[in-house]
Amino acid sequence: MYFSWISFGEWLQDLVDLNGNGQIELSEWLECLDKRLDYDFYEAFIKLIDGNEDDKIVIEELKLFYQAYQIDTTHIEEAFETLDINLDSSISKE
Repeated sequence: MYFSWISFGEWLQDLVDLNGNGQIELSEWLECLDKRLDYDFYEAFIKLIDGNEDDKIVIEELKLFYQAYQIDTTHIEEAFETLDINLDSSISKE
């Protein structure tokens, strides 16, 4: 989980720090929220949860992520099925 968060932080820094000064300034953050974050949410979601880095999230990875943060997994299978639009047992960009 530690490395997942570090990777996510690095990705977020690269995405939002538009002037490359190593800091996320308020104007950069607001621009990202306004124009780019929704589009790039998939990337963040994958980086946080995709344990084997195959660009897909399977139910076991999602459960592990939830359990690591002590989030109730009672309804996770229903939620996963909703996100698995093409019914291939994974959540992917497609």
